[in-house]
Amino acid sequence: MTQMTGLLRWCDSSHLWNRRMKQLFQALKASIHKPAIRWTTSAIIALATMGLSAPAQAQGADQKAGDAILIMDYSNSMWGQINGVPKVDIARNIIEENFGSWNRLTNLGLLSYGHRYKNDCADIQLISPPGELDTSIVDRFLKQAQPKGRTPLTSAIEQAASYFIANGKSANVILLTDGIESCDRDPCATIGALQDAGLNMTAHVIGFGVTEEEGSQLSCIASITGGEYLTTANADALDFAFQEAIELVQLNDEISALQDVIGQLKDTLGA
Repeated sequence: MTQMTGLLRWCDSSHLWNRRMKQLFQALKASIHKPAIRWTTSAIIALATMGLSAPAQAQGADQKAGDAILIMDYSNSMWGQINGVPKVDIARNIIEENFGSWNRLTNLGLLSYGHRYKNDCADIQLISPPGELDTSIVDRFLKQAQPKGRTPLTSAIEQAASYFIANGKSANVILLTDGIESCDRDPCATIGALQDAGLNMTAHVIGFGVTEEEGSQLSCIASITGGEYLTTANADALDFAFQEAIELVQLNDEISALQDVIGQLKDTLGA
């Protein structure tokens, strides 16, 4: 056990391990170090072998992580400019260029708000559900939609959550927004209520051209769900943030698969 602990400490500190492997080992270590569980060295080695290979095998079968929904901000403020270019054009150019490749990595859906009406907090629409292979639906929407409305973050998150609840799945959400809730609701309180009701949700939030004060409010959406808050101020940073969020969705699936393996081994060992 001492040798295994030393190995885990080395994995934590070694620059040779990327973040994905480190986080997988963190999940492993959290289970190994629970005092109520007695682990043998051979069992730990078996778990490490099973845990690190199972996610790769699972993704190798279809080359995809699970379902995720990208929530796209089409509020009127997306006409604001960065380096002379409207934020909406920057965002949709990146999404248009990459959505097909993202959709090959995870079953990515698209939900939008604010694209139809000026002052309607119910202006939220699931454009393409996760798993939709015809990405031309997304392409047409991105070419035609124009920012018009409010920023109903809370209701948009609820609608995304309703898809996952209806399909009995954990919720993976990537939220792109250039502002905070504008429809007199509290997204963090609502997410807390959804979690209390049993929803397993992870939300990665991309703040695009937001102020520090706005960022502090948006970051709670990520922190309360165990996601990441990514702040961006230009096209390159936004492109990087999108790629990062997709990788985080994949990582979340790998950790979930590892935790399933840990649970199975605990049952086998009678822990």
